[in-house]
Amino acid sequence: MEELLSWIDDLVAVERLPWRRKGRRVRISLSRDGRSQIVHLARQRDRYVLSSVIAHVSAVNEDRRSLAYRLWRRNALKAVVTFLIDHRERVVGRIEQPIESLHDKELKFYLETLARECDRLEYILTGADTR
Repeated sequence: MEELLSWIDDLVAVERLPWRRKGRRVRISLSRDGRSQIVHLARQRDRYVLSSVIAHVSAVNEDRRSLAYRLWRRNALKAVVTFLIDHRERVVGRIEQPIESLHDKELKFYLETLARECDRLEYILTGADTR
């Protein structure tokens, strides 16, 4: 895990990215108006897991069944990010990537894509930018 954290720090420094890492979280700045998304970093066996909380189910303006169907449809259309409702009743975006095949450009792409897709879905579901 320390390797991933160091890798992200290097990306931020070399590419002068407006990201801020604190522990196993990275705040990805998405625009000049202050929109951002927090990405959580974890390791599960031979994979890195990148995730971002979009909203609590109770903050979404539709019933749980409709929400689950909406997430299922988005998952069918999106090849990179998976959306789910976790055990804490939160809508979460997630990317899993095998450690062995991850490289710099791919890591940056995954972090930015996850942040953008989660921010977009957060706005669609809640009408606000809360993270």
